[in-house]
Amino acid sequence: MFGVPVEAIGVGAAVAAVLVFLVLLAGAKKKRVKFDEADDPFKPVIPGGRDYDPFTHGSATDKRRSIRRRGISVRVLVSDEQAKAVPQEGWVLDRSLTGMCLAVRDPVTVGTVLSVCVADADPRVWIQLKVRNCHQRKSVVAVGCELVGSHPSNVLWPFG
Repeated sequence: MFGVPVEAIGVGAAVAAVLVFLVLLAGAKKKRVKFDEADDPFKPVIPGGRDYDPFTHGSATDKRRSIRRRGISVRVLVSDEQAKAVPQEGWVLDRSLTGMCLAVRDPVTVGTVLSVCVADADPRVWIQLKVRNCHQRKSVVAVGCELVGSHPSNVLWPFG
């Protein structure tokens, strides 16, 4: 009807079937790779051992639950828990998903809850941080803080 002989269709189908058979046969002849226990991705890794990588497995001595990262220093305002006290200037030195380290002028008692906002943000969104440690560094005091509660990424993003 369309000008293609029935024999040509039959020959084309036969050639296609032979090609599929050859591809399947070639795939079946591949050698199976034996499982090597030395390359087992689920074997336990011993800290300090041959396969130990602190970037993959985490530091054996680091207590952090998330990676600390530096970035540009962000100017912040630091106030009391209710953000009622006159804010003092501070700077974000580094941050992680669970907290941040602030540079401030005066020491802060461990356990204190602070309210912090980005100084140049409008509107100002205050978040609460709990002071976990406090250390004098040259001309500033480094205050290691943990986030109180959970915050959406659009609130944390301005902190760097």
